[in-house]
Amino acid sequence: MEPTEAQIQKSILEYLEYKGHFAIRINTQGVPMWNEGNRLKGFRPSPMKGVADILGVKKGGQFFAIEVKKKGNKASPEQLHFLAEVERRGGIAMVAYNLEEVIKLL
Repeated sequence: MEPTEAQIQKSILEYLEYKGHFAIRINTQGVPMWNEGNRLKGFRPSPMKGVADILGVKKGGQFFAIEVKKKGNKASPEQLHFLAEVERRGGIAMVAYNLEEVIKLL
């Protein structure tokens, strides 16, 4: 059975902490909106589409962004654009399908 994206993210975050990097998981689902009956009516969208799942700073100070995908899934055009902008500005950016890919880069 293939790991879920949440399981892959957890393993990456644990590795990054172990290596002494600062990293956080970004939830871009949006902000829940409730109606008067206290029922969820939807989500207010995140202000920026495509933000990577994990953002952080290496011990040496370099910014990184990791978009986590499970096997068979692909990054959206907005996610690829975000990663390209991080790289263009000198950061490290990647789509990671497993922990081993992150270990090679970070």
